[in-house]
Amino acid sequence: MTPKQVESFNRLVVAYGGETLFRPSAADRWLHCPGSIQLGSTVKRDNKSSSYALQGTAAHLVFNEALAGVREPEEWADRRVVLEEKDASGKPIEVYVDAEMVDAINFSAAIVNDVITPWTNVHLEYFLSLQPLDASYPLLGQNRGTADVALVNTQTRELDIMDLKYGQGVMVPANAPQLKDYALMGLINFPIEGGWSKVRTTIIQPRSR
Repeated sequence: MTPKQVESFNRLVVAYGGETLFRPSAADRWLHCPGSIQLGSTVKRDNKSSSYALQGTAAHLVFNEALAGVREPEEWADRRVVLEEKDASGKPIEVYVDAEMVDAINFSAAIVNDVITPWTNVHLEYFLSLQPLDASYPLLGQNRGTADVALVNTQTRELDIMDLKYGQGVMVPANAPQLKDYALMGLINFPIEGGWSKVRTTIIQPRSR
């Protein structure tokens, strides 16, 4: 990067306040409109999550615990998930786990478990980035994110990137730019002898039914 590019890059990082410039979830936008990154630096950032986003965060926690064998979804029934995010009074936000969430997470966990074999390394909430391509080029580190599930099958050399979408009504295709971005990062972050034979991306959206 030239000194001018470094200066511009640093200004963007400061303007975004630590938020990733090239978020995988926004890949469809910045791939088709690179200028949106610069435009986004001029917008006041609102880090407050909507009620739908908070519900999704809670569902991901229940999902992660189910896959990790920490707690079955049924054990969360009629309880509240305490999130790290706080309300206006500074009190941690709580999300109620209803029967619909229990059923949805059971459905979702079954899809993941069906792919796991004795040769599968399971990575949950796994941090991925393009930075390993070139540790000296900071812009690559701005394309990063956390994959809900990354399954590495060392026998068949197959990589599965799986993403839980708890939203209702709006379908997300499995070949969405976000998942392709995660797949690319997965190829880079999980090197394997002989190379990968197959990379799959899967969207799990239980409430689309």
